[in-house]
Formats: sequence, C-alpha cells, structure tokens
Amino acid sequence: MPSGIQENDTMAYVGTTPWHGLGVKVEGEAMTAAQAIEAAELDWEVGLKKVYVRNRGKYEPVSGKNAVYRKDTLDVFGVVGSRYEPFQNVDQFKMFDPIVERGEAVYHTVGSLFNGKRVWVLARLPDNITLINGDPIEQYVLLSNTHDGSSSLTMQLTPIRVVCQNTLSVAMDDHTSGRFTARHTSQILSKASEAWSLLGVTHSYFKGFMETCNNLVEEKFREGDMESLARTLWAVKEDVSTGKLKGTTKRSIQTLMELFYSGTGNKGESKWDAYNAVAEFSDYMRPMGRSLQALGAVDEYSVNRRLEETWFGSGRKLRQQAMEYLTLS
Repeated sequence: MPSGIQENDTMAYVGTTPWHGLGVKVEGEAMTAAQAIEAAELDWEVGLKKVYVRNRGKYEPVSGKNAVYRKDTLDVFGVVGSRYEPFQNVDQFKMFDPIVERGEAVYHTVGSLFNGKRVWVLARLPDNITLINGDPIEQYVLLSNTHDGSSSLTMQLTPIRVVCQNTLSVAMDDHTSGRFTARHTSQILSKASEAWSLLGVTHSYFKGFMETCNNLVEEKFREGDMESLARTLWAVKEDVSTGKLKGTTKRSIQTLMELFYSGTGNKGESKWDAYNAVAEFSDYMRPMGRSLQALGAVDEYSVNRRLEETWFGSGRKLRQQAMEYLTLS
C-alpha cells in the first residue's frame, strides 16, 4: 500500500502542530472554509467519465460503470456504479460552515490522502471534558469523504487526550455511536444536511465516553494484566513465552509494555494507562512494515500511513479492541 500523502496531497492546520506533524500552518486562532480550502489546495473537483473496454479492436462502453477522476490532474480514482454521485470538496466544507459561523466548532486540520482519493476535515468543538484524574480531553468531529467509491461520506466524534495528543475512540450503543454515514447516491446532499443531527448526540456520546474513561481510571491494572492485553491484541497464545516471539510482534509487545509505565501521562497503574499505551503505540510507534526499523519510524511513509490507519483503518480497530477488552474484563 503506497504512502498516504502523495505528490498531489496537501494539509493545513491552525494552532499547535498536529501529532502527525504534517501540514501548512494558517496563522490565527481559526480558519474559515475559504482559508481551509485555499491553504490545503483542495479547490479542485472530481468528475465522471464512461468506462470502455477494447473488444476485437473496438472500444465499447461498459454498461452501468463510470470512472471517477480528478479534473485538475486527470488522476482516475476508481470505477463506480451508475448510481454513484460525486460529493465535491467545496460541499464537504460547506457542511461545517453553519456551525463554525455559530461558534459551535472551529476548523483545526484539513487535508487529503492518496492524491485526493480521501479528503478530510477535523473540527474542534469548544468544550473540553476532564476526567476524575484531571486529564483533559478535547472534543473533535472528523468528516471524511472518498472519491474512489471505497467508502461513504463519514462523520465521527473523535476525542483527543490533550497531554499527549493520543487519538481516542469509544463505540457506544447504536443511539450514541458518534458516527454518521451517507452513501454517494442522488440523496447524498440531503443526507449530508442531516449529518449535523450528530451534534444532537454529542452530549450523550461524550457523557458516556467520560463515564467509561473514568471507570478505567479507577480500575487497577498490573503488569500481568497488561501482558495479557498485549497477547490478545497480537493474538499470541498464553502458552507461548514472550522470549520465543520474533520480529515486530515481540518488539511491539515490549514497546506496549514500556508505554504502559512510561508513556506520556502514564504511570502503569490503571486500565486508563493501558488504553493510552495502546493509543500512543497506534499514533506514534506502530510499524508500517515488517522490519524492526519500522517500529517508531518517523519517515514520511510511516507517519502518513499511521495517520490513515489511526483515523480510518486498523489503528482505530486496535484501539477499539483494547477498549472492549478493558471494559469487559
């Protein structure tokens, strides 16, 4: 899988540098939609073209199929069905305009991945939550759209731990999942306008999130418990000693154990320390390759891939698996 940030990708942010360290800084305390689009160079559009196959020396159109392409670079993002409707970047940003104008959120980080196949907007909500141990958590909304037909327009609530900028996530019940999706059909614009109903559940979501995290803060977790969690995450059987493990699996488990005790803001005492060890590993250390050198690597490829996986892929699943283990054990 190629690196997420490619030749025609850009990012922009305001305030402190994001944990992934990527992007162009926009001066001031907040961006407008126009500034965000300009700074991240996302003012391009996608279009649809017929797909053809060569048959006996002639090109024939493929029924019910179109290619999605980027108009300024002519990059083809993917092949989609006839019902697929593009959702332009400018429309994605317009979704945030009403709440930004009302002061209910501010643009924080915007950008694209894979030459524009995925475009995302991260907005910060004004209020923080504070756990019983004094840990402040900032509240964010992440809006993501793909132009290759691989996924729906998605909006999700994304808490971030201030002290270390760990990306967190907790799946609640169906009514407070903190996640909205809309398929790329003729109804996508009307569906997108409904997305901000998600804000109606932010209070419920973050209340549940805080209660869950406070429980983790209060519950003791010891070295043997942490090792059991690590073995579960890497699917290592209990009868296999750590010393017999090899490669990145062994080193990853060792690193996770170290982060439990000495990760940013951690003391190695509670389930909250355990969860943040997993989050810090996912955001900063997880190897994007099989070599030992890939663990904690800060080259552009590794950082870009971790960003993609943390928000949209296996990194998110790793944190959720850890949370389920910790809340059910």
